[in-house]
Amino acid sequence: MGLDNGITIKNLPVEDYIYFRDIDVYEEDNEVEICYWRKCWNVRDVILKILKTEVDNKYIIKPEDIPAIIRKLEDFLIPSNWEKGDSIWLYDEIVNNLINDIVNLNMLLIYMKLHPESE
Repeated sequence: MGLDNGITIKNLPVEDYIYFRDIDVYEEDNEVEICYWRKCWNVRDVILKILKTEVDNKYIIKPEDIPAIIRKLEDFLIPSNWEKGDSIWLYDEIVNNLINDIVNLNMLLIYMKLHPESE
């Protein structure tokens, strides 16, 4: 998995897309983006503080990182916490994306346990 402006999974079988909400598929890279936060530097900053592994300028997310990321995203569900951050989006514009990201990360944690080869 990689982290740029979101979290992607490589080589996710098409039949497994149903486990995730509101995903973007990048066929040229064979990646599926399950979380995204473009122009949400506040979200990106807290996640980068959690992640430790970087390979070829890409961050690798390990299963043990996911609960901490979920907790940080849940903090942003409190409107005042969002408004203190650095983003172009207002809380009302981003809250549904945050909820989808939290759901997808919970599903990812389960998926990775069942499919340890996922990347």
